[in-house]
Amino acid sequence: LLLKTSSKLIVEKDEHTRLQEALRLNQPLATAYYMKEDLRRIWQQEDKESAAFLLADWVKRATTSGVGMLKRFANTPLCQDSCPVD
Repeated sequence: LLLKTSSKLIVEKDEHTRLQEALRLNQPLATAYYMKEDLRRIWQQEDKESAAFLLADWVKRATTSGVGMLKRFANTPLCQDSCPVD
């Protein structure tokens, strides 16, 4: 459920409700899930400037998220080299 986009959740299996319950019970999991969705939106940007601006914001939020894996990912060369300098 965590890897699916919200549009791919199956209503008949009550996947949306199950996902929301899991996220409600685990704040770090919820943070990681919503940050994943934000990354998906960044990759869908039509121009490089918009994507770079959104990625820079994402990296700032990831470094202060309190979720270790997000903080480590935000400090990788992939993220650091892709962000415009403030």
